[in-house]
Amino acid sequence: FPVDIITVQDLCKTFTYSTKEKGLKGSLRNLFNRQLQTKTAVNGVSFTVEKGEAVGLLGPNGAGKTTTLKMLSGILYPTSGSAAVAGYIPWERRRGYQRRFAIVMGQKSQLWPDLPALDTFELNRRIYEIDEDAYRRTLDELTGLLDVRALLQVQVRRLSLGERMKMELIAALLHRPDILYLDEPTIGLDILSQRSIRDFLKYYNEQTRTTLLLTSHYTADIEALCLAGLFLTYCLFLIPELLSFWFVAGNGMQALSSAVFDFNNTPMNLYPHWVRRLGVFVLPVFVITNFPTLFAAGKLPPALTAWGLVVPVLAFGVQRLVWRRALRRYTSAGG
Repeated sequence: FPVDIITVQDLCKTFTYSTKEKGLKGSLRNLFNRQLQTKTAVNGVSFTVEKGEAVGLLGPNGAGKTTTLKMLSGILYPTSGSAAVAGYIPWERRRGYQRRFAIVMGQKSQLWPDLPALDTFELNRRIYEIDEDAYRRTLDELTGLLDVRALLQVQVRRLSLGERMKMELIAALLHRPDILYLDEPTIGLDILSQRSIRDFLKYYNEQTRTTLLLTSHYTADIEALCLAGLFLTYCLFLIPELLSFWFVAGNGMQALSSAVFDFNNTPMNLYPHWVRRLGVFVLPVFVITNFPTLFAAGKLPPALTAWGLVVPVLAFGVQRLVWRRALRRYTSAGG
């Protein structure tokens, strides 16, 4: 079964700041009588992420998405709550944990603007103590995938925004982290650059099983990176079902019906993440795998068999359409 690599429980973060009236008089008054305000950026967040998953954090501006990533990467200390990532507590900033993750922020850069990206890569190689041969192989692979090999010796400030983001990803992945935090990685990019970044991240996640935790306001980012696993899960659940005819028996179908009933009448948060994901597809898989068998046994008429195959496909399409429209509505409303 999948292993949870990120576990967050009741994570909270509050910031305290002061307000000031305008002008010199307000500044002097603020020195002796400071009006303090408290803002809750993250309030009781709990979730788990399995190894190799790509998970998106959604929410309007100011919802605490970036603050959550900063706490998970050890940049900020939480006010309360707990988190464990790959067996480490992030804000303890252990050296072993720092080698396990990388963070890329769309609005902040780790590259030196007046130097070629290659210089930053070399600096990261020395910081992470990467073997030179492994470094060259990884750099050659990543620059080839992102098609930026010819730009390695160009000053970063002379690169386009999309090219700079590709260099940011390379710098973050040189030490082969197990977890990659992405804070709006496609913000401000044109459509082609967004697609290139998404395709790369999707391919990299599939090939290396690196865990991705993503924040974004673009619907296409969430769909491309975080919803792709649903189809894979569907297929993985369908294959063993096709190889088994146990449910043809009346007692087997009765047991499944009872299990589905119990599943739907139990609060979903009591189930592990992988169970909740499989549960979405229990009924369609049951219909697809059993209707043809029952038809072959002469227990179902052809018309009912046809509808049994068509309806789950239509339901899946409608579900995807509703999901996409809901995300678009949320994106436009949340900023």
